[in-house]
Amino acid sequence: MDKTEFQRFADWVAISLPKHQVHTAFQNALRALLVAEFPNTTAIPEVYAVVGGRNDMIQYSQGGQRAVFELFCSPSQVPQDLRLLERAEADWKIAILLDEQINPNVATSFFRKKPEGLPFLWLSQIIMPSNSASCSACRHSTPRPRPHPDIPPSSRLRTPETALSPKRPTAT
Repeated sequence: MDKTEFQRFADWVAISLPKHQVHTAFQNALRALLVAEFPNTTAIPEVYAVVGGRNDMIQYSQGGQRAVFELFCSPSQVPQDLRLLERAEADWKIAILLDEQINPNVATSFFRKKPEGLPFLWLSQIIMPSNSASCSACRHSTPRPRPHPDIPPSSRLRTPETALSPKRPTAT
């Protein structure tokens, strides 16, 4: 019997977690997705943006906006990773959680520590090729920060709504 793509992903996670290979694979896959969706930005892994630790990935735009991504793979690491994500100064803070079907304790621990929630994606949405379209669709539903009310729209070089806007298809 052939395994589904998700079963192959789950098997890969089971092998890769003890070898500490999941973070690197996640960072490479996320960076590729960000480059495709936001070609005028740059994504850098393992940035010391918070005293006492590194954020897994920070995406920088030329307008000065930042998006911070933190991967949650272990229930015991949730408090530390959540602290890194919450303390980072960024316009967008996005948690990437190990899928519930693989380890439900990660999501349980995350939402118990952060009951009001944060925007999040499942790791399979980043790693599995068939899920990249759903990952892109999630980006469109992520809340955007509001422009500062004291700065008139005419004087803004780029608003948070446009700073990380994806490339637009050209009309044919």
